[in-house]
Amino acid sequence: MHINFIVAFLCLAAQPCISAASHPGLRNIYEFSNETWVENLAIRANGNILTTIIGKPEVWNVDPIAHIATLVYRFPDAESVTGIAEVSPDVFCVAVGNWSVPRGTGIPGSWSVWTLQLHLGQEKFHVQKATDIPHAVFLNGMTALPTEPYTALIGDSVLGLIYKVHALTGVYSTALDLPELRPNLTAAFVLGVNGIQSDGHHFLYFTNSFQPPFLARIPLAANGSAAGPVHTILARTPFPTNLGGQADDFALDTAGNAWMTGDPSNYLVKVTPDGNATLVAGGSDMSVLAGDTAAHFDRRPGRGGRKTLYVVTNGGIALPPVSGVVGGKVYALDVWE
Repeated sequence: MHINFIVAFLCLAAQPCISAASHPGLRNIYEFSNETWVENLAIRANGNILTTIIGKPEVWNVDPIAHIATLVYRFPDAESVTGIAEVSPDVFCVAVGNWSVPRGTGIPGSWSVWTLQLHLGQEKFHVQKATDIPHAVFLNGMTALPTEPYTALIGDSVLGLIYKVHALTGVYSTALDLPELRPNLTAAFVLGVNGIQSDGHHFLYFTNSFQPPFLARIPLAANGSAAGPVHTILARTPFPTNLGGQADDFALDTAGNAWMTGDPSNYLVKVTPDGNATLVAGGSDMSVLAGDTAAHFDRRPGRGGRKTLYVVTNGGIALPPVSGVVGGKVYALDVWE
C-alpha cells in the first residue's frame, strides 16, 4: 500500500487544507520500531493495551503506565493480525491472515480466527485456532456480540459482509450481508465495511471506508442478524481527505458518540449520534496522528466524566508524510464523553 510522494502530493493538492488540531492533551505513550503498522487494539481489565500488527503476525501488550511493550504471540504462517475483540473476560478473538502493505489486499484462503486466553495478573496465556474461514478475503474490524458469550462479529472489508464466529467451537456463519457494507469498486482501494463496534446493547455501528454511509448503525437481533434497516448517522466525511473519503476504526463512548480515526488522512473526529462531526486532533499537520487506524477507551473509571482514549497509528505507511514514515504509535488523550 506504499503510495509514492508524487501521488501523495497530487492527492493533497486536490483538497483544501484543514487546520491542525494538535490537541494539547495528546501524548505518545509508546512507539514501535519504524515501519510497524499498528492496526487495532483492545483494552484489558488491568488497563494494559493489546495491539495487533499488520506486516508482522503479532499481538503485543503495551503497559501505558510503564511505557513498555512485550510480545504476546507471533502467529504461524501468516503476514498480519488485524481485528481483535474481548469475547469473555480476558479471552480475545483475533483475525489472522495474509494482507501485506505492498500488495494492499488480502489473499483468499489465508484467513483464520484465533482465541487468545490471558490470565489477569500473570504472564500466562493460551492460544488456539478457532477456525479457518477459507473464502474470506480481508478480515478486518471486530467486536463482541453481547448476547452470545465467546462470540465475535468480524467484517470482511473486500467482500462487504460480517461473519459471526464462536471463539471456542469455531462455528461461523454470515451474520450480515447488506449493500451498505460493500466496497466502492472504483475507489483507490477496494475496502468496504471497516470498523465495527457493538454498543453493548442492541446496535452495531460500522464505517465504510470509501463510500456512504461513512458511519451508520443497524439494530441487531439476539443472534447477530439484522433486526431492522441501516440508519445512516453520517453519509460522508465533512473534512477533506487524501483518497476520497475514507473512514477507519472508531471507539464508542457512553453517550453514543463515535471517536473515529481516518487513516490515511490523519484525523481524529468525534461524531455525535445526530451526525455532528468535530475535528479533535490531526488535520493538515501530517506528523500528528500519522496514519491513525483505531481507537478504544480505557476501561478504568474516569474522573468527572473525563476518560482516556487510546489511539494507535501505522506511522504514515499508507500515505507517507513529507517528514517520512515513523514507527507506529500508541497515543493517549483525555476527553470528555
